[in-house]
Amino acid sequence: MHSGQRAGLLSNFVQLRLKQTKRHARLEFLMYESFSHAEDREMTRRSQSGPIRVLVVDDVLDILQELCIALEMMGFETLSASSYQEAQALLDVAQCDKAAYLDVVVADMRLGHVSGLLLLDDIKALWPAGDGPAVVYLSGIYGEDVKQAALAQGAVAYLTKPSS
Repeated sequence: MHSGQRAGLLSNFVQLRLKQTKRHARLEFLMYESFSHAEDREMTRRSQSGPIRVLVVDDVLDILQELCIALEMMGFETLSASSYQEAQALLDVAQCDKAAYLDVVVADMRLGHVSGLLLLDDIKALWPAGDGPAVVYLSGIYGEDVKQAALAQGAVAYLTKPSS
């Protein structure tokens, strides 16, 4: 980031803070709407007690932190991964260790140079009986074909990230 960009960011701090606050509220609403939709599909929680555990996967660290905070404010327990490889490792642990269960995976559609759709393939491979975590995609990319591909592959929801 060159000095002009830094100066622009500093001079607009109050405006950016306000936008982040509005965006945070919007993300919180989108996540609630998504989880309500998942419950309508008669999803069962993997845990019988304790909070719903959500794995949040996004390669943009600010968004990853923001999503975790929003979900935690809603009463969910969160784990985070900033790459496809980190998410794979956490899915492997969740499959092997019942104490490390996951109820839901919220993932960005693009994880660096890797498609987030690969997470659905991994979940299907790890839980062939279909009792793995539900997947919600939250992406800055909107295309009806991409959304339909995610839903057809097994995602419970595909939500477009609000722009700041």
